[in-house]
Amino acid sequence: MSDQGRTLDGDEVAEARVLIAARLADIEVEPGQQYPGFVILHKGSEGMTLTSHWSVEGCILCQDLLRRPYNGEDPIAAIRPHVVGCIWELALINHERTVWQKTMMPIKPNVVAPDLEAYLQSWFEEASV
Repeated sequence: MSDQGRTLDGDEVAEARVLIAARLADIEVEPGQQYPGFVILHKGSEGMTLTSHWSVEGCILCQDLLRRPYNGEDPIAAIRPHVVGCIWELALINHERTVWQKTMMPIKPNVVAPDLEAYLQSWFEEASV
């Protein structure tokens, strides 16, 4: 994700993959459990933000936020534990929430199990947020 015409380059995406792998390795998980989720890499006006989102207990959305300010000073450092995300990112988060509810939390009488494959195959298709 990028705003105001900023585009992500291959190096930024590669760095994000390394950071995600390292940060998620620190998250405690139950052996044998899967924690499906999504990642947002946002190249904004003040810096790069990388958020990882995953679900636990079927209905709890967790988040890890890493910020790399362009000028080295992070204006949200003191409030980071309270940050949900950039307003531009909320459309993506809402898409994931809606798809999660439809595929992983079925409430229809004829649907008895979560459908992880259906969740993973659903993509956000907005051209611009």
